[in-house]
This record gives sequence, C-alpha cells and structure tokens, in this order.
Amino acid sequence: MFQSLIVLDDVLPDAMRVRDAALKLDYPEPGPGAHYPGRNSATSLRLPELDAQISAIVGETLVPGTPDHGRFRITRAGEQSDLDIHVD
Repeated sequence: MFQSLIVLDDVLPDAMRVRDAALKLDYPEPGPGAHYPGRNSATSLRLPELDAQISAIVGETLVPGTPDHGRFRITRAGEQSDLDIHVD
C-alpha cells in the first residue's frame, strides 16, 4: 500500500540532547530572498540514526535532497514573514 502520511511520535530517544545541540548552532540573519519568519541554522546537525529509522519505516533509503537537510529554524515571538501564505 502506498504511504502518503505517516505520523511519528517519540522518535528520538533523547530529544532534549538534540534540542540543546540545535540551540547552540549559529543562526545568522536571513538574506533578502528569505520569505519565512525566523532564522535557519548556518550548519546542519546530521542524525544518521534518525535517517536510518525513517528509512526503515518508509522502506526507502533517505538521501539528503538539499544542503538544508538537517538544519534547524528558530523563530522568536514577533518575527513575521513578508508573505501571507505558507511557502516551501
């Protein structure tokens, strides 16, 4: 059966460790082409164990699609997008 939506919960055994690591990353101001609120991390935080787990669930090997794979976004109160719609 084709899987179109899979909802996972409690995937990371130590989510707070990942959160702490993500909060220590550098989050530079976005450039003029950014149409989202907040800032993306300058570097990615690779989680090979998570990639392997998701690959097993979906039955396909995951391959990072863009250099943004593994990056985080932090958005603080009051930060807004210049668009009124969600765009990915």
